[in-house]
Amino acid sequence: MVVRDAVNALVVNQVVGVRFSVLQGSSSGLAVYVETHSAITNENGLASLEIGGGSAVTGSLASINWANGPFFIKSEVDPAGGTNYTINGTTQLLSVPYAMYAASSGSSIPGPQGPAGNDGAPGVAGPQGQQGPTGPQGPAGVNGQNGLSAYQVWLSLGNTGSESDFISSLSGPQGVAGPIGPQGPTGATGAQGPAGNDGATGPQGPTGPQGTTGAQGPAGPQGATGAQGPAGNDGAAGQQGPTGPQGATGAQGPAGPQGATGAAGPQGPTGPQGATGPQGPAGSNGINGAEGKTLLNGINNPSAVLGNNGDFYINTTTNTLFGPKTSGVWPATGVSLVGPQGNGYSNGTANNQIMYWNGTAWVTLNPGNEGQTLTICNNALTWTVGGQCPGTITSLNCSAATNTGILVAGNNASGVSSMVPYTGGNGGPFSGQSLASTGVTGLTATLASGYFGIGAGNLTYSISGVPSSTGTASFNIHVGGQSCVLNLNIVTLTEAYPTGSVFCNGPTTIVEVSNPSTGKVWMDRNLGANQVATNFNDFNASGDLYQWGRRSDGHQCRNSSITGTLSSSNQPSHGSFIATGSQPYDWRQTPNANLWQGVNGINNPCPTGYRLPTSSEFNAETLTWSSANFTGAFASPLKLVLTGGRDYNTASTTQITGGWYWTSTVILGQSDALSFSSFAPTIQANYRGYGFSVRCIKD
Repeated sequence: MVVRDAVNALVVNQVVGVRFSVLQGSSSGLAVYVETHSAITNENGLASLEIGGGSAVTGSLASINWANGPFFIKSEVDPAGGTNYTINGTTQLLSVPYAMYAASSGSSIPGPQGPAGNDGAPGVAGPQGQQGPTGPQGPAGVNGQNGLSAYQVWLSLGNTGSESDFISSLSGPQGVAGPIGPQGPTGATGAQGPAGNDGATGPQGPTGPQGTTGAQGPAGPQGATGAQGPAGNDGAAGQQGPTGPQGATGAQGPAGPQGATGAAGPQGPTGPQGATGPQGPAGSNGINGAEGKTLLNGINNPSAVLGNNGDFYINTTTNTLFGPKTSGVWPATGVSLVGPQGNGYSNGTANNQIMYWNGTAWVTLNPGNEGQTLTICNNALTWTVGGQCPGTITSLNCSAATNTGILVAGNNASGVSSMVPYTGGNGGPFSGQSLASTGVTGLTATLASGYFGIGAGNLTYSISGVPSSTGTASFNIHVGGQSCVLNLNIVTLTEAYPTGSVFCNGPTTIVEVSNPSTGKVWMDRNLGANQVATNFNDFNASGDLYQWGRRSDGHQCRNSSITGTLSSSNQPSHGSFIATGSQPYDWRQTPNANLWQGVNGINNPCPTGYRLPTSSEFNAETLTWSSANFTGAFASPLKLVLTGGRDYNTASTTQITGGWYWTSTVILGQSDALSFSSFAPTIQANYRGYGFSVRCIKD
């Protein structure tokens, strides 16, 4: 027997006290024989004892009438070596009918071969005894009287039925798997197998990140002078500049030609009376000159009485021009003499500013940043990094986004992302961006910088933060010249689980954890667990105990009620643990192997996007453990703990004696489960009526 103390630790190389009792009738029946032992455990906590070889306390083992069963063996242990027995267990003793037959029969016709029993756990090898001398040949014994057949013995014990019923009674229920024996020595290395065929070429990997900008190359030769561009349009008229200083008087120019006779001058003073001359001829009247126009100004708009028809007026406060005055009326509104606001740079005055002709108009290109390259992109001059034009796409479809993970109100977003498809990519780069959510606030969508593909592709936004409430979180995406709105649904924690789920202590918090060695993403705790494990036997981290294939209907609660009626449907109408005492030890009348297969399994108890792991996925995790036992299980990224289990027949619960975790893998009429304790982890088939823990893996 293997001896452990009250905290499940092995008792090694130590004297222990043991008491065996043979109980008649039931596991709590009368003790018809009691004996005690004092033994020493080895380095594995193993003590080898023989019932009947101890110190008898009550009764005699030889006087027990084994036909008056059933009988049970009760073992009690005092790890301190005394008689204060604190650890006990009781197991039924099962008869072996063939042995009874062999002891009393010599010539009866044997019954048909019964089914092979399960292999027992290998015992510890005893020491090799010395070779004894060969004894003399004894005389032939007298033939014994013919005994009863095994079937007749069975009938004599009060049983009824045919020989087929007798044979069917020989198989007992499957016992709980025993502990794994110690690790055997490593076998010799096998011969090198032949080289396998080359695998198919993998898909093209993603484009690598943009390399750093290379050093500036030497200046190229001077290019030929381009053709003279067309003359630019005249600029707007500037404001009247101030009057310049009076220039020096120029030299006397040459006499001009005789001008036309001017108009008659004013009447001169009356001269002295001259002698009366002869009467001259009368002259013709001159042409009237054109009426002049006036430019007036003031600090207010012009009044009606000011100026004449045809005059203009400037309001020097608002720099507004009015005119011409017509029919004695000034225009109600004038024309501003101030041009429109510029684009932040005064044309022709900013350092490194460029104006270029785009074929239809002069365009101003403001200065770039140091190290950028002037590049023609989409027929326009553009400042770029390394001469790479900005990436563009022709469409962006947020409504077709593929979303991964669940967003739960009030819970930190873990492992959530959205993949938004696009078309018409030109292979150019795009910048990273972080977008805050609207509607439901508290979330951020982050896009890492990269390059568009040629044609169709996807942009992946990682979602982080804590959503403030349920509802819709929206992100306004602008990238590559296209825009769309990404909408994500925020649910309650209960809504993240299958409809109709019953919880023992509220829905399990969904937090991701990953193993970098396997690349798999898991929930960081068992279904039903209140917390992430803090030690290898943390009861608050052990969670609920599910019968394989059942949904979360309440049966998984460790204190759920018990029924012995098997279910005829995939989803029983109650939340009781279904105990079963007959093959194949399944809670369902007709077993169904498809109840926990994948995220769309009929009774998948995991939240949206999660499922039960396969045997291969669990096995890959165990290969990364630092030690092949419960210590390595807890030290792993998944922090697996000793969970205990629930018996398929009695529905009794064992607390923290081992770790048992279901997988989705089925084998014949059973399902695989991972088990571990102080022994190495194993994955083997178990009856589906057992209650084991569930750890969900992301699909």
